[in-house]
Formats: sequence, C-alpha cells, structure tokens
Amino acid sequence: PKAEGKKRQPYAGMLVALDDAVGRVRDKLKREGLDRNTLVVFLSDNGGPTAALNPNVNGSSNGPFRGGKRQLSEGGVRVPVVVAWPAAVPAGSRLDRPLDALDLTRTVLAAAKAEPPAGRDDLDGRNLLPALRDPKAAVADRALFWRFGKQWAVRDGDWKLVCWKEDDGKAFTTGLYNLAEDSGESADRSAAEPKVAARLREAWARWNTENKAPGWGTPAELAESKALADNPPAKAGAEPPPARAQPGNPADHLPPHITRLTWFGERPDWRHDGKRFAFLNKVYGDPYE
Repeated sequence: PKAEGKKRQPYAGMLVALDDAVGRVRDKLKREGLDRNTLVVFLSDNGGPTAALNPNVNGSSNGPFRGGKRQLSEGGVRVPVVVAWPAAVPAGSRLDRPLDALDLTRTVLAAAKAEPPAGRDDLDGRNLLPALRDPKAAVADRALFWRFGKQWAVRDGDWKLVCWKEDDGKAFTTGLYNLAEDSGESADRSAAEPKVAARLREAWARWNTENKAPGWGTPAELAESKALADNPPAKAGAEPPPARAQPGNPADHLPPHITRLTWFGERPDWRHDGKRFAFLNKVYGDPYE
C-alpha cells in the first residue's frame, strides 16, 4: 500500500492484511452456505495508539476525537462497529447510538437462542438484536461507565464526565463535555453545569461499588485502582502507575500465522526482555529494513 511516513506505511500494510483475512473468512462462510445465517461482528477494542504514553505508537489517527489507546477520552473509547447477518440485519442500516463491547455476549446468546451459563445472570451489557433488526426501534436509555487504573468516565446521553491520562502519561485531566456539541472534548463544562457533573460523579461512584476489585496488573496498579475505589472519583494530578511487566521471551508467544519477529529500539517501560517489538507478516516484508 502507498502511504506516507515510516510509521504510516507498516500500519497501512497491516490494515490491508487484516482486510484480506476478514475477506477470506467471509468467502469461506459463503462457500459453505453459512453466510446468510452467521452473525459477524467487527470492531476495535480501542482507538489507535497515537500518544507518547503508548509504547507502540503507530501511524493511526483518531481524529476528530481527542486521545487514543490507554486513554478514556473519545479517541480511546469510541470506535466503529460493523455487523453482518443477512438473514436478520438489514443491509446498509445504521445504528446511531452508543453501544458497549460488553453487549456482544448477551447479543450472541440471544442470536443463538441460548441462555447465560448457570449462575451467570449478572452478565454486563444488553441484547442488541431488537435494535440491529430495526435501528429505529425504541431502546431504553442507559449510562455507560469506564474504569482503567486512575482513569474513570461516565456517559449519560450527550453528557460525559471523564478523568483521562494526558498524552505524556503523567498528568490527568478531569472535565465535563457535551459530546453532541463537542465530540473533541475541548470545552470543559464543569463550571457551567455543576449539577450535571455532580449527578454523573455520583452515578459512577454507585456503579463502582458493584464492581469486583481488578484481578490483573502490577501491585502498584492494583493499589491505584483500590485508591480510586476508596476515594471515588479521584481528582487529576496524581502520578500514573508504572507500566505492566510482561516477562518472558516474546518469541515464545508467537501465534502460528506469524513468521517474523522484528526487534527495534529500547523502551525500558515496555518490558519484553527490556525491548520493544513488533510482529510483521513476511508477505509485506520488513518496512524498517
């Protein structure tokens, strides 16, 4: 693929490889006569890693949104979702409302006419099938919540109250934003709308009391999460926890379809044997050579 820049070129190559792979899966479904009644969902887990706080900044862009991966600003949490199910979902339809990746579990269970496992009626998310079948169908409003280390956020309708980590990975910013008017989160409305800010802050605190303690991360990260739970929600200004250690040789974890392991650069905060690494498919060559 033709793209400008040392980082943009390999990123474009990976997107082409991903597109080809998704196409092969869908072609196989069609050859087997399964495509009309198979639910296919494509989405990203987060926005692209564009800020310096990420150890693997690439050539992605999250514009017009602010921030990216590892941040709870819109550039980090707002991603498109593509759904294909010809037998049930109208082609070309658009569902223009906030969804949550946690909705997929209940949606897939409903599509398969299955029930949650015994004792798991507490699954988060909601069944999206009614809205997917008819994007104009009435869907009850709900708030969406996030918790990530010292970062936290709640969105209710067009209002979002968020504390995110800045691009440098050190400072934190807390603000209230009307996403219908300001999707780039540039104008903090906390001072103008103190009652909205207080309502959302209280809603997040109530939601967080129902959560289990985080079960992964370094001791420092777990301590930071506990501090946030004990003093919800924390204000900006505290130092972020250190990067998660990921011990072991990354070559031991190569997935079967990856044929090359390229090492480059020293980043002590990305601890795969003290080095940063990237997986590159040999079909597209090594853009760093």
